[in-house]
Amino acid sequence: MNEIYQYRQEGQLYLWCYVNERNYPGYHMAWSGLGQKNFIEFLNCLALSESGTYRTLSLSKPTVEVLAVPNNKNSKISYINKLRIEINNECEWKFSIIESNAHLTLSSESALKLAATCEKVKSQVELYHQELSFWW
Repeated sequence: MNEIYQYRQEGQLYLWCYVNERNYPGYHMAWSGLGQKNFIEFLNCLALSESGTYRTLSLSKPTVEVLAVPNNKNSKISYINKLRIEINNECEWKFSIIESNAHLTLSSESALKLAATCEKVKSQVELYHQELSFWW
């Protein structure tokens, strides 16, 4: 049995966009607590899965502290409650919003690269890739 089905989410993940905000276009993702380590473990485990395998992660409403990282804590936001991440080795990276839920499709290689990048970065920086930014 694939280990991805044994995965248990820990920590907080956040996904949001700014309403009518031209300085920060697209969607933004951050984490707190065990969220970073857990998200990296999740990506590494998912990367070993067969194409077509997916999991849906629960997301939290971004806190003022999270929104302060990109220095935009007073702007109105719209946030997402669920993020479905799927492995599809015919697709390097595809991010979309479908019926108020986020969908991220990655190849196994892209999932491993994203996990490695997330693991290396310990300061508050932004990764931007096709309309999805990461802040922590």
